[in-house]
Amino acid sequence: VTLNDEGSRFEIDKKTVGINGLVATLKAAREAKPKESQNSLMIIADKEINFADLNPVIVAGSHAGFTHFKFAVVNK
Repeated sequence: VTLNDEGSRFEIDKKTVGINGLVATLKAAREAKPKESQNSLMIIADKEINFADLNPVIVAGSHAGFTHFKFAVVNK
């Protein structure tokens, strides 16, 4: 998941998703992954992003069945 526009839009597998479709899209992406990597979710965000903008992704990932979260930081 890549966070865009200060947390209001997300990119998953090169598709832009709003907050309302986040759980369903993450669940479909999780089910499409190989069995051995279905528990990990990589979150890519700018180092300046607020936790309040990051939190919906973590919550949605948890609801979609992910149990391991990895974070990558990018500079704009």
